[in-house]
Amino acid sequence: MEGAARISKLKLSVQLPVVDCPTQVTLFSQHCCANVNHRMARNSRPSSDRACQSTQDVHPTGGYDAEFDPPLDAKYLCPVCLAALRGPLQTKCGHRFCKMCLQRIIGTRPHVKCPVDKSWLDVKSDIFEDVAVEREILSSTVLCSNSGSGCNWRGDLRHLQVHCDACPCAKLVCPNGCEEQYLRGKSEDHLRDCPLQVLNCSHCGETIIRKDEPRHQLLVCPKYPVQCDECGHAGIIREEMPKHTDVKEGNCPSTLVPCDYQEAGCKCQIKRSELPDHYQQATTDHMRLLRMEVTAQKALLQTQSALLMECNTKCSQLISEIEAMKKCFDEKDKLVNQQVERISHLENTNYNGRLYWKIDLNSYTGSNNSSARILSPPFYTSRPGYKLRACLELDGHVTGSTSYTSLFVVLQQGDFDDCLHFPFSTTCGVTLFDQCQNARGNSNFTSTISCGNMPRAWPGEGRDPFRGRLKLMETDALIQGRFCRDGTLFMRIDVDVSPSLHH
Repeated sequence: MEGAARISKLKLSVQLPVVDCPTQVTLFSQHCCANVNHRMARNSRPSSDRACQSTQDVHPTGGYDAEFDPPLDAKYLCPVCLAALRGPLQTKCGHRFCKMCLQRIIGTRPHVKCPVDKSWLDVKSDIFEDVAVEREILSSTVLCSNSGSGCNWRGDLRHLQVHCDACPCAKLVCPNGCEEQYLRGKSEDHLRDCPLQVLNCSHCGETIIRKDEPRHQLLVCPKYPVQCDECGHAGIIREEMPKHTDVKEGNCPSTLVPCDYQEAGCKCQIKRSELPDHYQQATTDHMRLLRMEVTAQKALLQTQSALLMECNTKCSQLISEIEAMKKCFDEKDKLVNQQVERISHLENTNYNGRLYWKIDLNSYTGSNNSSARILSPPFYTSRPGYKLRACLELDGHVTGSTSYTSLFVVLQQGDFDDCLHFPFSTTCGVTLFDQCQNARGNSNFTSTISCGNMPRAWPGEGRDPFRGRLKLMETDALIQGRFCRDGTLFMRIDVDVSPSLHH
C-alpha cells in the first residue's frame, strides 16, 4: 500500500512530455501508463515471487527494479519508467531521466522537448550525465529480491548483483531439464535426487539417467545379480545366467536335462539334481537299451561290410577298365601324332629340287642364340631323289669367320636312298632376295655351292655330310642391309637335278 501511495503521488507530479506529433503523444502516453501499471503490479505482489535480478540488467523501461529500504526518494525516480534512475542524464532545465528512456525519446533528432516542462533541448549541449545522483542511487540500501524466500541480506544497490549471484535463497531451474525449481542452497540435495541426473550404472558402468536406473537394472543390465527362475539361487550375474542353465555345461540343479542314454533310446528328461537317482533306478532299462543298440549296430556293421566289399570289387574292375582305356588312348594319341607329323612333312616338303626359305631372324639376332644353326625345312631333288636341307650360321662356321655368315647344304638320310647313286655330287644356286623397293628395281644376291662327292648319310654316324660357303656375306650387311626387312630374310636354293644323278 505504501508503494501504491508513492506511485500515486508521483503520477500527480509528472507531466506528460509535449511532442511534435499526435502519434508520438499517443505512444508516449501508452508508454507511461504501462510503466505505472508495471510498478503498481510489482509493489502489490509478494516479495517471495520476485526473481533476483542483476543491478546491471536493464529494466523493461530502463531503470533499476529493486526493493529499496527505506523507499527511494521521488527525485531518484525516472518520470518516464517510474523506476530508480539507471545511468541518470540531467537536462539544463533540471530534470533527470534514465539514459535509455531519454535515448528512446530522442531517437536521431538533434533537438527535443523535455518530457516534463516541454522546453527545447539541444541533444549535444543541454544534456549531461549526473554522476553524483548515480552514486547516491547505487549507495541506497536495498533488500534481496529473494527476501520472501528467507534471505535477510540488505546492502548497497551496487552490491546487489554480487549477492544475487551467490544468494542461497535464489530459485534455480534444474540444469538436467526436470523443470523443478529449488533454492541455490539446496542444489546438492536436488542434484543428488534429480530423476534426470546422468549417472553410471554401479554394475555395468553404462551411462543412464536416474529415473531409468531401476528399469535398467531389473531388465537390461548384463552385470546385475538376478535370481534363477528354475532353482531360485540368487546373486547370479545376468549375462552368466545362460551358462548357469545350459543343458550340457550348466550347474543349475533344476534345469531339465536329457538322460545320458538318450542316444541308446532313453526318452527321459528330468532335473539335473535327480539324474543320479534316475541312473540308479533305471539301470536295467538302460542295459536293455544298450543291448538293443549294440545288436542294431552289429547288424548295420555287417551290412556295411558287405556293401564295402562289393564296392571294392567294383572299384578294382573299374580301375582295370580305366587302365586299359588309358593304354588304348595312349596308342591312339601316338598314332595321331605320327599322322600329324607325316601330314606336316608332306605339306612342307617339295620334290622339285627347289627350296623357298623364309628365315625369321628375330629369335636369333641380339640374343644368346646368335651362334645357333638355323635349319631349313627338308626338300628332295625329285621323287625319288636326294633329301637335302639348308643350314645358315650367322656367326660363321669356324673361328676367324665370326663376322661372316656361313651357308651349307646338308645331305640327310632320305626315303629313296636305296635306289640312288652315292657319293652324291651337284651344284646348288643360292639367291638372296633384295627387299628394298626403289625405282631402279631389286638387286638380288646370287651365289653357288658345289656339292661334290657327298657320301650317303647313315643313322648313328654323327653329323650328316654337308658342303657350303664359309663366307657367304658379312653378317652386318646381311642383317642391316637391303636383304633383311623386319628381321626376315627370303632365300631360294636351286639344285641341279639332271637325270644322271639317279639310277
